[in-house]
Amino acid sequence: MIRAGAIAALALASAAPAVAGFPVEITETCPVGGETFTYVTTGSYSTFGQRPDGKPYGSWTFPLAMPECPSNALVVYREFKPEEIAALTALVQSPEYQALRQESQYFRAAWLARRMDAANPLEALFLLLSATWEVDDAPETKARYQRAFADAALVVPIDVAQIETLFLHYRRANALRELGDFEAARAALDLLPRAALDVNVPTDRKVPYKTRDEARSRRFLFDSIPVMRKVIDAGDASSFPIDLMDSEMAGWACADLTDAGDPLHARCAEPAVQARMQKILDIRLNNPPEGEAPAAEEDEAASSP
Repeated sequence: MIRAGAIAALALASAAPAVAGFPVEITETCPVGGETFTYVTTGSYSTFGQRPDGKPYGSWTFPLAMPECPSNALVVYREFKPEEIAALTALVQSPEYQALRQESQYFRAAWLARRMDAANPLEALFLLLSATWEVDDAPETKARYQRAFADAALVVPIDVAQIETLFLHYRRANALRELGDFEAARAALDLLPRAALDVNVPTDRKVPYKTRDEARSRRFLFDSIPVMRKVIDAGDASSFPIDLMDSEMAGWACADLTDAGDPLHARCAEPAVQARMQKILDIRLNNPPEGEAPAAEEDEAASSP
């Protein structure tokens, strides 16, 4: 089962095995009340790019569905220890939680995590960030969630040694940008210690994977901050500006612009983007039966927000 720790990982990086998503029905027992129910998730998935708010593009829908108890609307965002059930029960049965039934799964999970996991505020914040992905089709709700995320993330201090806090504040800058609060978004970027992100990425595979992955993540942020600033200065509040796409996703965006007869973005002239765009246009011209999706990122792909 996908739990909150995995959600935080999704919010940091988009690397995943190159496999297609397929539905899996899982039976769960509600930790409050003991009812048995089923929910549908996926046994595996591929990703091929990620928005600046952390939402991946891939072979499944994101964020991944979590088990939800039908009778009391408890979102089971992690495993709960026996000694936690009494406190969890009181929270779930409270009028405050029951009043949230119309909110998204991840918003409710974040509400619970703020109380059940108060010692680890990142748990609730990454769940709240994922909640903003759930409501892409509800602009007013999404803006409310983004504002709640930006306000809550501000109180978490940046720890240069903890990569999650660096990504958290990068995400916060992006949320403010999408809200159209460009001055606050610039100020949020200014909080990030870019010098601490200017690291070399080891190429020797004898170096532990975790060390290489963190170096890639830091380098990604180092390279992304000035691009984010450029997008902010341009007053772009869109969820996925082409300047913040990798060359793979930018190639798809440029192909879409070409097909629509719209003016091409300057990035479409970049060699890597242009090559990918042309390949996509050639495939579309040949009209393959199943179409084509962007290539899934490999295990060694650079981490991205």
